[in-house]
Amino acid sequence: MIAFLFTQVRLSASQNRNMLNQEALRDTLNFMTDEISLAGAGATEPIISAADPDALQFNGDIDGNGIADRVRFDLVGSDLRRTLYSSEDGVTWTQVGQDVILTNVGEFVLTYYGPGNTVDPDIDAITSVAIRLSLDVAATATALTSGKLAPEASTGRVTLRNRLL
Repeated sequence: MIAFLFTQVRLSASQNRNMLNQEALRDTLNFMTDEISLAGAGATEPIISAADPDALQFNGDIDGNGIADRVRFDLVGSDLRRTLYSSEDGVTWTQVGQDVILTNVGEFVLTYYGPGNTVDPDIDAITSVAIRLSLDVAATATALTSGKLAPEASTGRVTLRNRLL
């Protein structure tokens, strides 16, 4: 009977951890796509200043105050970071914040698309971004989950609504 109860506790712990991992990926993708969709709002070219497979930096009025901000998403170690910069003149940028928005990231890959759904366009022609995120489930395991975690990955794609197609 005790063995059965212990098995049920382990199963419940694994299911809960899988659910938490899925929720973390979903929330992170939603947050990123909401901000990336604002790229270019209240900003002049260049809208995107860095478009690498593992980093995206863009300008846009993120907080709606009429002043362009600069946002950078990048992976440092296994931490997905968001760095926010502000500028009064659009030339000189000051870092005003940096947050880790997801830990234990196994994979963070950005793919860029241009007009006609072309892959890897010129940085000035990017119209949408695909984001692939996965978690290092081994890093999120606990003694009770005992290696019974499902691989967690999620993909999203966002159109820069302020970039003319």
